[in-house]
Amino acid sequence: MLAVLPIVVTTTATAGTGILIEETFIGKTPGAFNGAPSGKGKLGVWRGPVDHLFGSVEIITDDDTSSSVLAIRDTGPDANQGPSVRIDWPPVKSGDAGTVVVEFKYKTLPPASDADASSANYRTDIYIGGAWAKAIATIVLERGRIGLHDGKKVTTLGRYIPNRWQSFHLEVDTAARTFSLKIDDRPVANKLPWVNQESPGFSNVSIRSDMSPTARNGEIVLLLSDLKVSTQN
Repeated sequence: MLAVLPIVVTTTATAGTGILIEETFIGKTPGAFNGAPSGKGKLGVWRGPVDHLFGSVEIITDDDTSSSVLAIRDTGPDANQGPSVRIDWPPVKSGDAGTVVVEFKYKTLPPASDADASSANYRTDIYIGGAWAKAIATIVLERGRIGLHDGKKVTTLGRYIPNRWQSFHLEVDTAARTFSLKIDDRPVANKLPWVNQESPGFSNVSIRSDMSPTARNGEIVLLLSDLKVSTQN
């Protein structure tokens, strides 16, 4: 069973130009992160239904930058279950003219026994506007590759580098129902059609860290910083 937060639609907004959400985590006190309002939206956290079964979401100090960042740790007992962070903003309806831009920086810290990221024992799922078949797109970081999951198979779009900060830049055209993705300013997807063409709009992204039970001796950590969601005409 997938551990993603339920879709919540609260208000409706047409695409204009401006920042909907912006959070750097800089200056936040290390410790458990329980979500918070941000700009016109909010950051939500899902650790599992009982006693934080799936893992933890917390503020830590990054060794490379000495700055506060968000750490998502999967310590749960099962594959396909992991803690997640969900970014919500006022929905932009499908068909409205404009582009929604989602940006953040991420770093994957694979188990020390698998530092080359060659294993399928862990991965990051980035759900764009829903989960699997309901999503505009699902981006998967696994085995050092960036993939597009259509609910049935994964198509490789490019590569990512573990143990290093990289930038994620997603542009979703709500009128044309397409999306484009850059990793470290390098295009890996250009104006691909939404996987779910029937989606009523775009209002959230969920980011989940997941690893299989066989890899529990080395804990996967996904680090996030500099989250930003904005709209452009």
